[in-house]
Amino acid sequence: MRKKIFSISFLCLSGAFALYFFFGSIGELSTYQSLKQQTPGKIFQWDIRESKEKFPITALYRFEAQGKVWQGAHRFGPPWDLNQEAAVHRLTILAKQPKMVWFDPQRPSHSSLEKNFPYNSLFRFAVSLGVFLYFGWVFSRSKFNPQ
Repeated sequence: MRKKIFSISFLCLSGAFALYFFFGSIGELSTYQSLKQQTPGKIFQWDIRESKEKFPITALYRFEAQGKVWQGAHRFGPPWDLNQEAAVHRLTILAKQPKMVWFDPQRPSHSSLEKNFPYNSLFRFAVSLGVFLYFGWVFSRSKFNPQ
């Protein structure tokens, strides 16, 4: 009886994790799919703030779409710098590069300076689904095993 409760607990917990990662992946995929158009952007403010002993770079930007000027904020993705000097050096390199803004044509207020396919979240979902299926297989094998 204890083994069944233990395996049911693992099955439910792994199912909850799989659902959590599934919905996260779906959200990131829909964001990736919605950013369909590009336009030149102008960064008007840079910021470097320490977050969990790392230094991500954030940019505030403007762009024009559909006859209006829109604003947005973007935190550049990992890898983040481990000290402020390295972040400032990376910022000087980023500041020299022209910036293109990705935006949703139906909702231009939804925009980003980077458009990256969500490989990490899909990988986490695949691993959690594999764990869930494994525990489901273990539970089904133990359920019919007379002991």
